[in-house]
Amino acid sequence: MAINGFPIEILGDSKRLKRPVGASETIYNGAFVGYNAAGDLIPIPADASGELVDGLAYTEETIDNSTGSAGDRLCEYFYNPLAWFTLASAALTDVGSIVFPTSTIGTVTLTGSNSPVGKIKDWDGGTKVLVDMSVKA
Repeated sequence: MAINGFPIEILGDSKRLKRPVGASETIYNGAFVGYNAAGDLIPIPADASGELVDGLAYTEETIDNSTGSAGDRLCEYFYNPLAWFTLASAALTDVGSIVFPTSTIGTVTLTGSNSPVGKIKDWDGGTKVLVDMSVKA
């Protein structure tokens, strides 16, 4: 489903949730998000280690809680959607592989020991792969 202003194509009816944002965090539209130990929503960076990627932020504006306390702001996000991402040098043989976050919104990578985004379910013949974010292994 193409969503006006959203940088990533989501397929199907993905559940949208709203959670409090962690202290001193900034979340951008389309960013990978997950939870910290307190249960607050945080952005998941490309070099994340052990944080669970739980979805994609869906915001009309950047959620800037950089000077706020935990829970001062709320962020809506797509919970583990099926979505198309850019993967450099994507190929049919990548289907079934686990992908990881990058620092660019809408882009994933095959390399990394960081937090997995999901499993590739399809390839468009170019640089786009369909990722099921509910499957992490």
